[in-house]
Amino acid sequence: MLFLAEFLDMVPPRIVGGDKYSYNCYGDDARFLDLERNVDLVFDEKTHEVYEISIRQDDDDTHIIWRSPLHEPDFIEELQLNRNYDDDELEKRKSNIDMDTLIEQVKRLYDSGSVF
Repeated sequence: MLFLAEFLDMVPPRIVGGDKYSYNCYGDDARFLDLERNVDLVFDEKTHEVYEISIRQDDDDTHIIWRSPLHEPDFIEELQLNRNYDDDELEKRKSNIDMDTLIEQVKRLYDSGSVF
């Protein structure tokens, strides 16, 4: 389990926006943060548990994403039942990297310079 403070200790915060997370799978307290360099993070505003971290590629269909193994089944279920994703689309949305490797990639992105 990863918490927001742990992530922000490892990766300097470069928050450019955020809002309530629009999917219901993580509950009413889920919030979305938009970070520099196409990094997104979803966490619980009360417990600060991180549900997912992703790096968006230039192609909207391609994401590098880590999702908490405890919560990925809920996310996939929402896509199936409420968002009408087919099996191919579901496969593209599954977690595809381990947490430590993703955090290292985010650090490298930030070390390469700001987009501003």
